[in-house]
Amino acid sequence: RSNVQSWMIEPLRLHFIPQLILSIILLPNVGLVYFKPLPFNGVSWSIGVEEQFYFIWPLIIKWSKKYLKVILLIIAFYLLFALLAITIKMILVNSPISPFTNYLPNLIEYTSIDCMAVGAIGAYLVYFNKKILVFVYSKLSQIVALAGIIVSLIYFSNVIVEDLIASCFFCILIVN
Repeated sequence: RSNVQSWMIEPLRLHFIPQLILSIILLPNVGLVYFKPLPFNGVSWSIGVEEQFYFIWPLIIKWSKKYLKVILLIIAFYLLFALLAITIKMILVNSPISPFTNYLPNLIEYTSIDCMAVGAIGAYLVYFNKKILVFVYSKLSQIVALAGIIVSLIYFSNVIVEDLIASCFFCILIVN
């Protein structure tokens, strides 16, 4: 067989059923953490992230009258969790101690809930016309956001940090 054929056949042979089940239950991003991507299905992880967000976020808002505090608490918890995962990965690189240490940073990367939460905070600020929008609408804020996106694309190598920072900058540009 050629390399192309084995690249396409091996993941199908080894991981098709678990990947299919995870895709059906809207968790294709979790499948990418544990298995090689199926041919031509690698981008489905983003659909899973969106569906998970749209399923969970309305419940959070419905159950909480003070949902900005809940959103900030969730983001803070997620960021602490992400920092813990990055720290574990840096200390125990390729450690045989636990596969958890190798999968956790990838799982955080493929959930992207932090980026979705930043967008939700932007929507909240616009919907309720919060005073901070005066700062967001300023030319200086727009220039800093655009420059920040360019700098993060060039210099950051940590995907988790880069995505969160870039999502903040993109949120400022989108709100404008």
